[in-house]
Amino acid sequence: GKLGIQMAEELYLRGAEVLLIQGDSGLGPPAYLPHNIVHTYDEYRTLVLDSLAQESYRFGIFSAAVADYRPETVYSGKIPSGKVGQTINLVPTTKVIEEVKEKFPDLYLVSFKYQEQVSHEALMEIARDRLKLGYSAIVANRGEEAQVEGEQVAYWVTQEQPPEKLVGKRQIALRIADHLESIANGIR
Repeated sequence: GKLGIQMAEELYLRGAEVLLIQGDSGLGPPAYLPHNIVHTYDEYRTLVLDSLAQESYRFGIFSAAVADYRPETVYSGKIPSGKVGQTINLVPTTKVIEEVKEKFPDLYLVSFKYQEQVSHEALMEIARDRLKLGYSAIVANRGEEAQVEGEQVAYWVTQEQPPEKLVGKRQIALRIADHLESIANGIR
């Protein structure tokens, strides 16, 4: 959504070659920004894996809230209303970022981790555990923490430094762009 657009735009304006893969949220990126709009989980997964196989990307930012489950059976058309006892079974989806990490081990991965009903300390532990799994940087946030104005509060978590609090989508986008730019320029 909005954060994905801001991150891609910030990196693009700094001279990076970007490809934004975005769900059909109704928010359109600027016309100059290279992007693809996907409508289903399968489209998203295929496009991510195909794009990485065809181009030599150095960084991958995975901010999308990709569905953890999908219907076991997809019905064509409308299910008639009034059917008593209708059940829709859900099955887990493959975690695309995990598949990417396995197939493209040299890709520098920025992962987002959103949680609800956890303490700040538990969120930081979850983020550190993701770093141990081989993710390069984590943007961690939880539903219980937001500014009064509704601004998103997140924490930038890496191996190199203590967690850094970020407030608002713009600050998150700038922090990620600064970090990736410093790595690209060998400044780290």
